[in-house]
Amino acid sequence: MFEHLKYCDFWQIQQFIYAHDPVTVPCVSFGEAKHCHANALLYGEMHPDWSVASGWAIYEQEIAVLHSVVIHKETNQLLDVTLSDHCKDIPFVHDPRLKIIEQWGGYEVALDDKLMPTSILLYEDYVAQVLLKLCS
Repeated sequence: MFEHLKYCDFWQIQQFIYAHDPVTVPCVSFGEAKHCHANALLYGEMHPDWSVASGWAIYEQEIAVLHSVVIHKETNQLLDVTLSDHCKDIPFVHDPRLKIIEQWGGYEVALDDKLMPTSILLYEDYVAQVLLKLCS
């Protein structure tokens, strides 16, 4: 059974993202828009040299969006296989702690026994929110 994150979990994820420099991941036309986890799994099934790499796409240095790409098993090259209206390279932080799970007829991403949110605000002070909740 999976549970949802608490504020201190958000802070730990935020710190993980800050500790790793994003790499630029090129994209290819494959799969369906907004179905990155399913696309990465399917691409890995169709191309045995590739496997899923989940992590965080970084937008405007303010928002980290949960995203799955694929990684080449020998070269560690990353590739974004989710079709979008404008295929463009994305800044991406790979988080090998994440795993894709099948739940409720779709795919979710979990860290240990906790479901991940679709995005995390990088400018948010999650520690202050924890302290505020503890002190009120």
